[in-house]
Amino acid sequence: PLFKTLLNPDSDYYLYTFCHILDVLSVQIDVNVTGLKSLTFYNQTGLLDGNLPFQPFGAIPAKNTYLMIGSAELFGKRLTDLSFLFNWNNIPELEGGLFEYYREYNMDLKNDSFEVRLSALSGRSFNPQDSQLQPPFRLFDSENPQGRLSDRTSVRVQELPSLQVDPDYRMKNLPEYSNDARSGYFRFMLDKPVSGFGHSDYYRLFSASMINHKQPGFFSRLFGIGKARPPVIPREPFVPVLNSVSADYSARTVLNLTPSRSGENDSGANEKIYTLHPFGYREVFSRGRSESGYLFPDFEHDAYLYLGLKEVLPGRPVSMFLDIREGRLGQNYHDLELSWSYLRQNNWEALPEEMLQSDSTKNFSTSGIIRFVIPYDIEKGNTIMPADFYWIRVAAKGDLSIAGRVNNLGFNAIEVEWKNNEDEHHFAFLGSQPPVSGLSRGIPEIQDVKQVTPYYGGREKENVHEYLIRVSERLRHKNRGINSWDIERLLIQEFDFLRRVKCFAQMEYPQMPSGTIRIVVIPEVRDGETEPLVAFHQIREMEDYLTSKISPFLRPEIINPVYDKLKVTCSLTLKKEFDTDKGRYLQQLHRDILYFLCPWLIKDSADEFIQFGGVISRNDVLAFIRERMYVAKVTRFSLLRISGNSDEGYSLQDTALNTQKDGILMASTPWSVFSPVDQHDIEILTNESYIAAEPAAIDGMRLGTDFVIRGNENNQSASEPENQKTDSDEWFINPKA
Repeated sequence: PLFKTLLNPDSDYYLYTFCHILDVLSVQIDVNVTGLKSLTFYNQTGLLDGNLPFQPFGAIPAKNTYLMIGSAELFGKRLTDLSFLFNWNNIPELEGGLFEYYREYNMDLKNDSFEVRLSALSGRSFNPQDSQLQPPFRLFDSENPQGRLSDRTSVRVQELPSLQVDPDYRMKNLPEYSNDARSGYFRFMLDKPVSGFGHSDYYRLFSASMINHKQPGFFSRLFGIGKARPPVIPREPFVPVLNSVSADYSARTVLNLTPSRSGENDSGANEKIYTLHPFGYREVFSRGRSESGYLFPDFEHDAYLYLGLKEVLPGRPVSMFLDIREGRLGQNYHDLELSWSYLRQNNWEALPEEMLQSDSTKNFSTSGIIRFVIPYDIEKGNTIMPADFYWIRVAAKGDLSIAGRVNNLGFNAIEVEWKNNEDEHHFAFLGSQPPVSGLSRGIPEIQDVKQVTPYYGGREKENVHEYLIRVSERLRHKNRGINSWDIERLLIQEFDFLRRVKCFAQMEYPQMPSGTIRIVVIPEVRDGETEPLVAFHQIREMEDYLTSKISPFLRPEIINPVYDKLKVTCSLTLKKEFDTDKGRYLQQLHRDILYFLCPWLIKDSADEFIQFGGVISRNDVLAFIRERMYVAKVTRFSLLRISGNSDEGYSLQDTALNTQKDGILMASTPWSVFSPVDQHDIEILTNESYIAAEPAAIDGMRLGTDFVIRGNENNQSASEPENQKTDSDEWFINPKA
């Protein structure tokens, strides 16, 4: 049998956190089995058919006749308890039981007169050798020695150790019983009474009964003086017949997983413990020896990447290209640490540093090529991973948002760079040149060449205006970052994907760490993007670049902005001419709010529209909505600000609360930028009615926006405002043109 233990994924707790660190000292397995019927039967006459009623001790049961019960299952375990249940076929149905049955024998035979002794065949001999070590068993059960017999007999082995049953783990199938049999059989031998079931006495008693029987004389029969009485003939000896036999047993095994107690284990037992891995298994206990006391594989890192290599040779280099869609970092992130290893004999061995030759993906944050050497001692045939591959593992610990999503992967990759051939038109078609289709000079070892990514890098030739700006700025900052203006211009000039850069010095914002200058960067907006963010590798490139331009006593900290989400809650009615197309104008209102709060998302808009920090007024947003040409009236209006920065955790501000009577919402940090949520709570009414603004509640929140669970009990909770009309709840009516 095989037992499988799984952690409950529906548990209130993440059980793996507790279980994977537990070092198990021992495992005790107790088995209780009832009704085992896969038994084999022999007696002195040979093999018996247990599917039909059979005579366990033969046709003439006498002292030392026996019944053999064989079972490979019983002799393959360490038994702690054993009992047999005999179901009889032909029990005499007499009130006096066997005492009444054998009354004419004058042998004082009772129900408890019939006893058997039990021994077990183990190690080619029956044990116990001394019959006194194993008490006899009554063959029949009854309420009293002279009562009615039960058709069942339950025999429980009292002194099980005296049988000296040694588990035979090599026994797969029960051997045929013979003088060469090594083990596998229990023997029930009839011990009492000495005369057995009376077969040897029956013929004597029968003859004596017939001889001693007196018939009436001639004259007595003639004159009818006497009557003939039948002779008292004893019953034929009872021959027990069994319908079936079953066994109940308990077994126990203890697996000691500590090296100091491994000697207590049975090395011959086929006992094993496996730990299940995501793609295979590992044998941690076998032949009485334990490799580990941990029953669950240890995954100490946050994520893993497995590379299965087949057509490679140990000791050879591998060049692997990864086409990665860059992830976008929020304002709060941590570094991502990678650990490389290879699989050998089901163990992950650290890949030597010299074998990881290069990694241009910058911790899997951007597309690039990774070059490494296959270790000489790497092996196939492991069980925790598919056995037909060499396996390389990359383990990650830290902020996984740094890593992007792999779109494509290929091998035998190289990076090629355009060599200036003085072509004046090259930069006019920057990035749109035809792909590489082959080599300028053929190499026999290379069958095909394929370009898998677009061109990147390079800049278009600057015009006169751009040239004058660059030169004038260079003359001012002299390629050194002395103040905030210098740093902002240096970054924008060096990294053309940036749109806006803003420096925050520790002198202006004392809450910042000493000796740190915080620089917030916003990249160019992609299509459909409302919260542009730069990638991890770009932040690292900018920090490395600035380090060489500023004072060595100053540490640059480049971050993405904190996007404070704004959610509009209101009910409104549309003007009659627009009332038939509610869905269209509801979507239009969402777009209008987006470009009102983020005008810098409009194509070719000025960079000055991007404002950091500051405040926003509820009345300004309300006035903007009521000025829409399709809006007639607005009520139940409130504005909610949701922010999540690492310094203060999540915070919410709601103009519907009494604490926000002025309707002014402040940015959560000086480097925050206001941005609307994807879906506002806007309801279109069919009739005109006044509805008071209400604070945000769970039934009106959406996951990922304003539905935030806070752990700080001291945070102020939203309370229901008084149901009274204020100036900010009035109706606004748009005048007709």
